[in-house]
Amino acid sequence: MLKKLSILVVLVLVGVPAFAQNLDSIPFTPAVNYGARAYPNSVFCADLDGDGDMDLAVASEYYVSILKNNGDGTFQTAVNYAIGVAQFQFSVRT
Repeated sequence: MLKKLSILVVLVLVGVPAFAQNLDSIPFTPAVNYGARAYPNSVFCADLDGDGDMDLAVASEYYVSILKNNGDGTFQTAVNYAIGVAQFQFSVRT
């Protein structure tokens, strides 16, 4: 699980098209791209809505995008919140 999450974080941070490959014999399903604002620079995983599933918060310049986990390995469309200042790091308090 940690390797899969690490790969997701790297793909989101660098903003390149997602891809799937086998690493250390771990099977991957086909990649799915989830949109967030342009130029993401920080990702945080937490159960933001209290349903027991890890959601994503993605920071980009002037926005934070929230992607709620559907509980089946997929995420809902990002909801973008303008924060008014350039944000390069953030934390989430639940």
